Amino acid sequence: MVDLPSLRIDLIRAKEMHEEVSDFLKEVNSDYHEIAAKTLAVRIEMQIIDTINKAISKLDIISSFGIENMPKEIISKWIKQINSALAYGGEYIDLKN
Repeated sequence: MVDLPSLRIDLIRAKEMHEEVSDFLKEVNSDYHEIAAKTLAVRIEMQIIDTINKAISKLDIISSFGIENMPKEIISKWIKQINSALAYGGEYIDLKN
């Protein structure tokens, strides 16, 4: 059985950690590092935090409908995406392809 409340807590913790890193990077004022830091902050927001937010939304939908009331195919797909968000801090991106 999937522990939805624990998954939600883990996602929120990951999101908060990445938001702190992003906020830190936005504050970099060094002439040499400023552009790279701000670019990295935007990438963290778009690729990691947005993916975590989507996973949290999916968990909320599952919770509101009830896991037993949703099609198993959707639950299976969404749980994989949620686990991916946790495993990679966001959506896994295959840089080889």
